Amino acid sequence: MSPIDELQRINETGKMTINGREYAFTAMRHKERRKVFAFFTSIRGQLEENSFAFMDEPKFDEIMGVIENLVTFDGSLLSRLGTHWDLYSQDFIEFVVTAMGVMSYPFLVGSRTGSQSAGVPREKI
Repeated sequence: MSPIDELQRINETGKMTINGREYAFTAMRHKERRKVFAFFTSIRGQLEENSFAFMDEPKFDEIMGVIENLVTFDGSLLSRLGTHWDLYSQDFIEFVVTAMGVMSYPFLVGSRTGSQSAGVPREKI
């Protein structure tokens, strides 16, 4: 399965499994997705080089706050599980990269296909 197909699967099911643990996405608003997507695209070069230096930036903490308010583990929002990453640090990198991809998926698909949203043609407005 290609990476984009995996993101599509997770986006459709709302669930991802990392090291046998299931993480579930709650309903996401466009503004939340947009914020994560903007950050995700700004660090793409670092990810391609397997650099995670962005994790030391204040903006990353803000983005993780958005993500942790939208993902649950065992029925609780990650934002309410203060020691989750201390207990499951081996999940963290895969979680971060995958969660940003899943939240960005609608934008990635649109930019990948060059598609435009349906609606009234601009010249008719």
